[in-house]
Amino acid sequence: MSGTTTIYGLPYPTPPDPADGAGNMQSGYAATDTALAGLFSRTTANQLLAATNTTLQDVTNMSVTAAANSSYWVRALLFYQSPAVAAIKIGWSGPAGATFAWTSGALASSVTAATSGIIEKVAYSIGSVPVLGVDGATTLVALIDGWLITTTGGTFKLQAAQSASNASQSTIIAGSVLWLRKTV
Repeated sequence: MSGTTTIYGLPYPTPPDPADGAGNMQSGYAATDTALAGLFSRTTANQLLAATNTTLQDVTNMSVTAAANSSYWVRALLFYQSPAVAAIKIGWSGPAGATFAWTSGALASSVTAATSGIIEKVAYSIGSVPVLGVDGATTLVALIDGWLITTTGGTFKLQAAQSASNASQSTIIAGSVLWLRKTV
């Protein structure tokens, strides 16, 4: 582990250098204190979402393996671009029986210009699929916070798709991160 940072009086891990010495980016977190380190994943390249497809697809490198009978504080930083006519929607998939209460600090879906708009903070569940605000050209960001509770272990992952079918592709931008900190 590279060290810790104190935020609001609580210790949080400083992510290790993501390069493995050969210039390759790593996903995951190798630390001796896994309760403190948590689970970490990060996109290493832009991911173009399937054009004209409104079915959610897995976002590459935005998944972790959650343990059974556990609770996690979840935080994600999602960078994205999308044509205004297509927009972008996101959702989450988790282990069987998992619950996930979350909110996305992102532009409201009615926003079509990044220079103005409402930041929306709405409570969602694991099956919710909100549409994020877009402007067609600017890289935007959504800050996602939530609480995941598992009964069985398995993969917890972000999914995304166009909200409306369009030939222009929506993109999840490299550098988006997913971090889970186990609380029990």
